[in-house]
Amino acid sequence: MTGSNDTMKKSALMVLLTLTFGLMLGNQLAHVGAVSSADLHFSQAKSAFASGQKSEAVKRFSEAAEQGHRESQYQLGIMYMKGWGVSRTPGLAYRLITTASKAG
Repeated sequence: MTGSNDTMKKSALMVLLTLTFGLMLGNQLAHVGAVSSADLHFSQAKSAFASGQKSEAVKRFSEAAEQGHRESQYQLGIMYMKGWGVSRTPGLAYRLITTASKAG
């Protein structure tokens, strides 16, 4: 009977460890997906800006900035300060640049 209890305990422990690892891995993958999405929008924004598509750049920087992408917040702030692809809005520019600088 003792051998069977030990086997059951080991099996239960393995199930628990497998579930715990799976949850941890799932959380990590979800985080990576969010970061990748912001990085993708940022990359698309840089390409759009470089090719002169400033309105598209604003759209993509905005999508990344909403996800907390610091560099996108800064670049979007510059675009609002200069009026590139958007109406010049110094107050919004200041808020975006300040948010970006506080993030790191």
